[in-house]
Amino acid sequence: MSDEQRNDLNHAATPGGALFTCASCGHSQTLPEQLAGRQAKCPKCGQLGAVAKAPLPEPGIDDVKLDDLLEAAPAEKEIVLAAARPAQGQSSRNQGALALESSTRPVTLADHFRHFFSGNLPLNLGAGLFGGGNALLVCLALATLAGLVSPAAGLGPHALPMTLVPVVFGSVLFALNGRLNVALGGPDPSATLSVFLLLAALGADLSGRVPQATLSATLLAGLALAVLLPGVLGVLLSRLGLADLVRFLPSEALGGMIAGFGLLLLKAWFAVMLQANPALGSLAGLPVFEMGEALARSVGSWGPAVGFGLVLFVVQMTTRSPLWPLLVAALTCAAWTLLTQHVALLPGWSSGVATWAATWTSGQFVGQATTAPQLFGHGTLDLLSQQLIERVDWLALAARAEFFAAVAIIGILPSLVRTSILESVLERDAAPDEQMRLVGVSTMLSGLLGALPSSLTLSGSLGMRAMGASGPLAGFVAGLVCLIFLLLGAPVLAFIPSFVPLGALLAIGLVMPVSWLLRDARNPLSRRDDVRVAWATCLMVALLGPVLGVFASLGLGAVLSLTRGVSGGGIRFVQTGDVFHSNVDRSPSERRFLKEHGGRILVLRLQGFLFLGTLHDLLRVVSTRLSARPLRFVLLDFGAVTGLGASAAIGFRRLEALARQRGLLLYLTSVPLELEENLEGLGYRMADAGGVCRVALNLDYALESCEDELLAEAGALEKRQDSLELLLAATFPEPRLVPALIRCLERVEAPKNTRLIQQGDPSDCMYFLESGKVRVELALPGGKLLRLKKMGPGTVFGEMGIYTSAPRSASVITSERCVAYKLSVERFGLIQQKAPQLAAAVNRFVVALLAERVAEENAKNRAAQL
Repeated sequence: MSDEQRNDLNHAATPGGALFTCASCGHSQTLPEQLAGRQAKCPKCGQLGAVAKAPLPEPGIDDVKLDDLLEAAPAEKEIVLAAARPAQGQSSRNQGALALESSTRPVTLADHFRHFFSGNLPLNLGAGLFGGGNALLVCLALATLAGLVSPAAGLGPHALPMTLVPVVFGSVLFALNGRLNVALGGPDPSATLSVFLLLAALGADLSGRVPQATLSATLLAGLALAVLLPGVLGVLLSRLGLADLVRFLPSEALGGMIAGFGLLLLKAWFAVMLQANPALGSLAGLPVFEMGEALARSVGSWGPAVGFGLVLFVVQMTTRSPLWPLLVAALTCAAWTLLTQHVALLPGWSSGVATWAATWTSGQFVGQATTAPQLFGHGTLDLLSQQLIERVDWLALAARAEFFAAVAIIGILPSLVRTSILESVLERDAAPDEQMRLVGVSTMLSGLLGALPSSLTLSGSLGMRAMGASGPLAGFVAGLVCLIFLLLGAPVLAFIPSFVPLGALLAIGLVMPVSWLLRDARNPLSRRDDVRVAWATCLMVALLGPVLGVFASLGLGAVLSLTRGVSGGGIRFVQTGDVFHSNVDRSPSERRFLKEHGGRILVLRLQGFLFLGTLHDLLRVVSTRLSARPLRFVLLDFGAVTGLGASAAIGFRRLEALARQRGLLLYLTSVPLELEENLEGLGYRMADAGGVCRVALNLDYALESCEDELLAEAGALEKRQDSLELLLAATFPEPRLVPALIRCLERVEAPKNTRLIQQGDPSDCMYFLESGKVRVELALPGGKLLRLKKMGPGTVFGEMGIYTSAPRSASVITSERCVAYKLSVERFGLIQQKAPQLAAAVNRFVVALLAERVAEENAKNRAAQL
């Protein structure tokens, strides 16, 4: 056979494609279409020649011949290309791996050292100094509550050390062992008030009935039990891994309970004020029209405390920084000192000012003793003495068992609630069980010294962070400041008027209900029901007292949790992108890539009522997946969600922080418009290209977007205009028959929004898509359209049209300009008659295609049942 005959045969045997022609010797040979426009070296003479695109002839019905099935003779020599097309890039599993900040506790001594001094050293030192000073102010305020207990108990000289010791132990332990970078310990106002009210109740039970020694020993034992019980409970919860269960209690109920203790604190403040100025008690019996004049006459006995308290309250509600409250207190003390020491400079006012100054002597409330808190000459450890144990009235303590239980609960719960909030603000996992252990240990250490329970303080921790603190050194310095004041600060107390701690106590009592009910509790996700629950629990504590109020609030919270739990709130099922794909029918190479790398897409379908506990489980699932394999996208489907609680705001903030830290992109699907607006109020930048969150109409669109981005990043997205011959070569059962098949097809060019298949029309053909994209839509009653699938180059649709005469079940519409090849029923019949081998290959191709789709659906169903 001559070269010319062979060239003609090669040219005729390959429809379309590209044709190489040597300008030197005239040799020509057919090549794949993607080589068109390049140069190649001739296998005969070695000269370069041009590769041009060969036109595809329009096939006719009579073109199908048995000769088309003959195998073409192999090329004598391979053509060596002068410039080969670059290979498609592929991504490995390590591609895009992120260097993540570890939230685990340091292991080695060097790790501890680096962690302790992490962050900006000057800012940490400054924040620690001011944070410690602000903690001193809080301790001075809470020490005044010792006035609630009978003076016979002798708590006065030891009140201030009782409040300072928890700051020292808590702050130091949190700094050395905690996972929160910025954490400050200290006495919790609710727990402190509960302990003093318990001691006051015990004193009232025993006063006048038992000797002084018995009263003192019983109160000492009561204090020890009231402090050690929360510590033991905290360690026990930590050991059993139950600290996380608090996340399932409605935060609005716990916040309302803390607000209720704020109202009780205001009541206690008034009682302490009456002790300071008994004359104020007579004002309550005056008629309303006379009370104003009487208050004006006695303004010197209540005005300084109220005025300072209101100013401090406004400052604390305006800023979180501890600098300004401390500055207000320092300026007030300086002004009082100058006024009292230079009273002679005010002629005619000296006697009145001296009397007023004597009224507000600091030692009356906070005591002058700043040694270690040894109550009544004995420490809590002295309870081991048999003589002291015999003096304790154990029956009186047993009679107040419910009070001890309430104190234990209120000594633990605030720290757990604050841990979740600090996790969200500091963007760090605090390991609540470990944090609870530290709270329990610091509380027990405080109890052994006869001090009050230790707690994680929210305002103090956020205040240091507001000043730029970012490392444990800040909390350690704050604890050290309180320790120095505990040992050496007695002379300073002479310069602090008692209206300063009383005013600070008033400010604390005002901040607690206003913050938990009006400011911090109201977030974009708060509903009317959440606000009502918060107010209800607040009023329960305020009206029923610290015992019944605590148990009633917990009961209400438990009922709400059970009610929400009945809805099955949480994760419906978890799926990954390697088995769960969008309804886009992709080319074989794209499908293979997504099976290998689609695991970087995590799909979480949510359901029921969502709150902090359920979102914490979601965070745990995401973190576990991140530790097992790299993730790029996290898709959250809200289609089955029935509602969100106010506490869900904390979970969403943590989720957004986790996405930023780990380089994730969040897709929220089937999101109600109201929720989208609320998430934007929480800081989710939905429309910002640099944000980490996107909103998609439904899960299918989100999956398509994620798949396209993965394919584009790896260079595997089919963007080039490959010929249908190349697209089918990888999947057709008999690749050598593809050219013959293409000659039997009818080429169709369709502009955008062309209906290639209409729902309800007779089935008479199938299509092979060469370029462009089409969408499959189902018309529903009422004029609604449901997108079933999207298809791209190399895919096939309408295949059942050559096997059944049933009407089309859906419509296929072009989403852009498309080129497709149509195989009609008539042409397929001719193929079956004249080329049965080709017809059998088409049948096997369609069967394999359908089997692959069934297998994919089965994999989705199995994943949904896990």
